[in-house]
Amino acid sequence: LQLQINPHFMVNNLQTLDFEVYKIAGGTSTANTIISNLSDILSYSLANTQVSVSIQDEITSIHKYVEIQKFRKYRR
Repeated sequence: LQLQINPHFMVNNLQTLDFEVYKIAGGTSTANTIISNLSDILSYSLANTQVSVSIQDEITSIHKYVEIQKFRKYRR
């Protein structure tokens, strides 16, 4: 049960954080993009491994990962 709750707890909290950042910033910011992408990647990685995914879903997930990495690269 703990393994099932913790990942979903993380996704839910990332989504809450995304909303709070949106309110503080008065709109979409770079932080929102990063939080949203991270939440989506986590959700995607937690999906049922018994179900096939499309190439498009894989590409979308990779693009989100690359976008986060680009931000990290430019912030160093």
